[in-house]
This record gives sequence, structure tokens and C-alpha cells, in this order.
Amino acid sequence: MLWCRPCQGLAIVTFLWVLPTAYGEAEGRSTPRLLLDLARDRGLLIAGRQSPADVLYIQSLLRAAVRLDPRQTEAHVLLYELAVLSDDGEQARYHLEQIVRSDSRNTTAYAAWLNAALQEQQTTEKRIDWLTRHLAESGVAGPSAAIAHLALAELSVQRVDPTAVRLALDRVLGADPYNPDARWLRFQILDQTVPVPIRIQAGLQALEANPLDVGTAWTVGSMIHDSGMPQEAAMFWEHALEVHRRMNPGETPPGSFELALARNAYARGRVDEAVRQATAVFEGPPAARLEAGVFLQWLARKHRLTITEGVLDELEKQSAAVRDPDEWPVAQVAWTAWYHCTVRTAPQRALSLAQNAVARAPDDPIARRVLGWALAVNSRYAEAIETLRPLAARDPAAAVLLAQLLRREGDEPGSAAVVDALTVVPNAGPIHDLFLQAGLPLPEGDPAEIRSIRGLLNSFERSCLNFHEAPARFLEVELIPENRSPSPGQPWWLTISLKNKGRFPIALGPERLVNPTLVLSVEVEADRKRQFPNLLILHLDQARTIPPGETRTLRTTIDVGPLRQLSRAMPQHLLRVVVNGIFDPVPTSDDGWEPSATGQTIRPAYMNRLPTQVTSQHLRALLASSGSDAPRVGARALEEIAELLGEQQRAALDRLSYEVQTVPAEPLAQRLRAALESRSWELRVHALEALQVVGLDEQMFAATEKCLEHEHWLVRLMAIRVLQRQGSAFIAHLEELARTDSDAIVRDVARSILQKHQELHPTTTAPAGDSER
Repeated sequence: MLWCRPCQGLAIVTFLWVLPTAYGEAEGRSTPRLLLDLARDRGLLIAGRQSPADVLYIQSLLRAAVRLDPRQTEAHVLLYELAVLSDDGEQARYHLEQIVRSDSRNTTAYAAWLNAALQEQQTTEKRIDWLTRHLAESGVAGPSAAIAHLALAELSVQRVDPTAVRLALDRVLGADPYNPDARWLRFQILDQTVPVPIRIQAGLQALEANPLDVGTAWTVGSMIHDSGMPQEAAMFWEHALEVHRRMNPGETPPGSFELALARNAYARGRVDEAVRQATAVFEGPPAARLEAGVFLQWLARKHRLTITEGVLDELEKQSAAVRDPDEWPVAQVAWTAWYHCTVRTAPQRALSLAQNAVARAPDDPIARRVLGWALAVNSRYAEAIETLRPLAARDPAAAVLLAQLLRREGDEPGSAAVVDALTVVPNAGPIHDLFLQAGLPLPEGDPAEIRSIRGLLNSFERSCLNFHEAPARFLEVELIPENRSPSPGQPWWLTISLKNKGRFPIALGPERLVNPTLVLSVEVEADRKRQFPNLLILHLDQARTIPPGETRTLRTTIDVGPLRQLSRAMPQHLLRVVVNGIFDPVPTSDDGWEPSATGQTIRPAYMNRLPTQVTSQHLRALLASSGSDAPRVGARALEEIAELLGEQQRAALDRLSYEVQTVPAEPLAQRLRAALESRSWELRVHALEALQVVGLDEQMFAATEKCLEHEHWLVRLMAIRVLQRQGSAFIAHLEELARTDSDAIVRDVARSILQKHQELHPTTTAPAGDSER
């Protein structure tokens, strides 16, 4: 699949943005569109129970559509997805190429094609060389060029070439300023040596492109908090916690989240809130319990709270439980060691636990800091200094002890230098108190840096953090019927519109702000009310982003499958149609759908499929139009003629649940027979399709059989579809056509029908052999 997304058998209508096209009031489907919709019909009518014969039938109709119109992107997409499902890499690559060639704006298809091409290269170096040549020779531009440059940036990361990474990312954002992947990657590659305001700016831009990225929101909040701005940091940390809860209902957030918020609350002077949050962590899952307990114990002692004794008892139990440190997570082992360094000193146990933590996670900064403290409480000062020094610039707990140890050694300049070099200044809490108790002057924040960060926060589009609370406020999703009152024979065109009403980009994709998938349910009221729940699944995934103020649209037909069957069966009855949609859906326990945390239920769209006008004037116009030189005008007229004739036949057999006016059946039948003998192969094709709703007499069967000898392959294909209604009587002819017809698609359609007949009647015939492809 181009993106991972919900699917329902073959009952899918995939992505494609198409520019609106003007259609005349009396026009039907184009021939390529007819073939595409016939494939969709079969997919919808057999959803969840398709056999290999059905798949071959659907593939054949889709191949027919793209043979007539190589730019029929929807058909190429379906063929691509069927090729992926059947593990046919060559065909999948071919159809991706056709999609890219026919729709240069389809960045999702281009990304899939590019990835497939890169996978053919054996090494990173070869991929970079191929990609460089592709960018130089292909002339690719805009968002597609951005995807190619992004791939080059990611490959340069693998090659550890920071200069090439930065150059490629500059080109990505030059071609596509809102590209969420580029913004995220630029933020990730900035290390601790980059000034804090630059890292915060990159983080804010990445978050604006994907505010559901909990990790980015948390990191941005941490950098702001560490810069001495706890009030401003709280907004990002609270947002990260809220998104985590909303996206993972029923799942307890990491204790580190809640504990950081407790420390943040204390830094903002909210002692009661800090106690409440730290207590919740202390009483929660064991992962962060020790860390929370140490903080609670400090709060109790500092503010003379009555919780001290219970906390200390529980801390002692938690510590005692860590008997064999190898059986416990590194974080819990490290915090147990910290407890024995700072609360109830046990030098040997602290050192043993700290050494275990560092041995298992040598690069973990908390474990190394605890080892430094454990060495110090064991009077191994030189080793403690050596362990703490690499951590001191970013870790105030390491810095305060290192400064004290250097002072103890008589190195006052070195002690002062440690404090001056500190980039994370504790503004409140246990470590802040340690600085004060040691008489160490805390460095003041850089006023210019603080002003710079405040400026970045002032320009940040904070409304992006509210998207998950009210998605429809920022993304307007509309269902817009092209013709709210279609007549029989006219397709039901529907446009789905996504409009970004916000002031920030909306990134599209399963891991982005919204997954651009739409489930449509349809209700039709005619002689009775009929419900078609979750009938169509549409994927509006051509683009990766909707910039502020812009709109993306998908235009497709919805009268397919059971809706088309119903509409064709009752031309003289008014059909009141209500289309309901869920955007960005997730499955429910009862096999239904509901909006995701960022999805929405869409306002319904209403249509009235008008009844045909059974008047002499209309019937004369209809008969005249059926021979039009314009294929779509003739197609629409033939469709309505056939629908009226089929309805009259069912009325004569007393098979209707509603009253109809009588129309002259023979002139309608004569016109259909005449269309079967038309010099226009295209008119014959539409006449043959129209016959699917008509009971055929000997004359009509004879006229249809003559079409099996027509020079145009599609006429023969459509004739096979009609004549299969003879059942076993047509099997011998089908077997011959499956072997001898001059066209591969015709042979495959015949073969698929034979295989289906064999599935339903396994004793009557054997499947035909494979045709030439």
C-alpha cells in the first residue's frame, strides 16, 4: 500500500485528486470510467469473499481502462495495490511509474516509486549516486523534489555527513517549506553544541508540522524548562501528556512525564500541585516510583509535610526489593543507588548498584551521574571527579557535586568554572537547594538568550496544539455532490474537499496529524428505506501536507456496487440519497467505524436521483440522443432506455413494489438492437453494458452474439459479460474464447468467468488453461 490504511477486501476507492471537469446534463460515463467503475462494482459486491477468479476479473477490467486511457490514475492505483497484494513487484513498479507519469502532483505515489527505485541499489553510496543523477536528470520539482532531497538527506545521515545533510534539508524546505519529515529531521540532527534558541526554533517548527509528536513536544518543553522558563515549558509538557492520553486511551502515561510536571509545578510555586502529581507517580507503576519517592521525601522535609514517614517506609521497601539488580530495569537500579546516596546513605550498596547500572547502560547519563555520587560517598574523590566532569555542563546534579569536590581539592577556579559552564540552571527543587547549601553561586541566565526564546515562543503558532481538541475547527471536510439532482443514466459525482482553515500546515498520513481516509455510508429512501453502512473507503493521500488556507479535493463516482444496482432498477422512482462520512476513522469492536482522536463526523450530503420523465417528448429526445456521435451522450441515453425497458419487463411480471407508467417497450428494444449494430465501437460497448438490466429475448441475444465477432477487443469483452448470463450453455464458447481470442484482456475475462463458474458448479466444467500475457 502507498500508506498503511484501513481496507475492506477489494471494496476500495483509492486516492486521486482530479481537476473538476464540465459534463453536460445528458452525459454518462466515459468508456474508461465505465470500466473502472465496473471493476469497483465487482469489488464492492463481493467484499470480503473474493476468489482468484474475481481478482482476475477486476484486474482485467482495470487493464482495459488504462489501455483506453493511460492517464486513468485511479485504475493504475488499484492495479498497483492488487500487484502488491499478489507480491508482483514488477507490475507494482510499472503502475507506480504510470501514476507518477500521469499525475506529477501525486507525491505519495512518487515517494513509493522513489523508495522502490532506491531499494534496487545495493549500498548507501550507490543509492546516493543514483539519487544525485535522478535529481540532475529528471527535472523533478516542487514537493516531489523535496521528497527526493529528503531521501538524500536521510542517506547522508547514514553516511554521517552533516554538511550534506544540512544542504539537502535546505533544498527540501526550499521546495516544500511545510515538509514535516524535513522539519523533524532538521530538529533531530542538532546536537548539544548548537545554541539553545536554534534548537528550540527547529523544535517549534517540527511541532507545528506535527503537533501530535509527543516526543518533540516533550523535548521542546524540556529545553525551555532548562532555560529557566518553567511557566512557558508547562504548556508543551501538558500538551504532550494530554496527547499521549488521548492517543492511547486506557494506557498509563510514563511516570517520567508526570514527575517532570510535578517538578515544573514546584518551579512555578505550586507546591500542592507538585505533591499531588508526584504522589500519583509514587502510587502508580513501579518504573518511576523510586524517583518520585525521593522527590516526595524532599518536598515533605522542605515544607514540613506529614507524608514523610509513609514515603520513607515505602522507599525502603522499594529499595530492599532490588536484591539482584540484573533482574531490574537499569533506571530503577540507578534510582535505588541514588536513594542510598542522598536519602539513607549506604555507600557500598550505592556503589554496587551504580556500577551495575553503568555496566548495563554505559551511555546512560543518569546512571553515570549516580556512579559519580556513589564514588564520592565512598570517598573515592578522584574517580568521582573523573566520572562527573563529562556530565557537568548539562547535569546540575553532577555539576554541584563536581564543584564541591574541586573546592575540596583546593581548586576554587575549577569549581567556579564548573558552575559558569552550566547550561541547565536549576531554578527550584532539590538540586537548586544543594547549590545554595554549598554556597555555590548559580549562574544567571543569558538575557539575550531568554529574549530570543521568548521571541520564538511569541511567533510560534500555538493554535496547532489545540487541533486534537476540535479538528473540525481547523480542517473543514465537505461532501459536495456535483449534481444534486441527477437523472437516470447519469453518474453520481461527489467531490470531497479538505480545507485548512488554520494558520499552520496540516500533515497527512497515518503517523501525522490526520490520516486522510474517509468512510462513506449511504442511505437511500425509495419504495422503502435502505441502508448501506461503510460502503466506500476513500483515500485522499495524494499530498503530504495542506498548507494554511489551501484546499485539497477528491472527485469520484459513488453510484457503484449496490447503489448502482438500485438506481438502475428503478428509473421511474424518486431516490432520496443521504451520504454520511467519517474522516480519519478507526475500527470499533462491532466491525464499524468511528472518528479517531483527530477525526470527525462530516455533515451529510443530500441528493435526489430524479425519476425519468415518461412523456412522449422526453422519450423521443431519448431515442434521438441514443445515436449521438458524442459517446457519452449516447451512453447516457442508452442507459436510461435500458433501465426503462428492464423496469417495464419487471412490471409485466408483477415484480415491482411501486406503480410505474407504461412506456412502449418495442421502440426501446429496437433502439438497443440498433446500438448493438452501430458503426461506433464505443456506442456498442455502452449498449452492451446497458443490456445488463434488461431481460434478453432471442433477437437481443442474436445481436449480442454478433458482437463477439467485432474487430474491437472491448466490444467482444463486453459481449462476453452479457452472454455469460446463459450459464452452462455458454461454457463451450467461453472455453474457446479463453484459448483463441486475439486479445489477452478478452482471454483473461473469459478465463475469469470460467473459473468463477467452476467455483460455483465444480462438476460442470474444468478451468481453462492460462492465456498468453
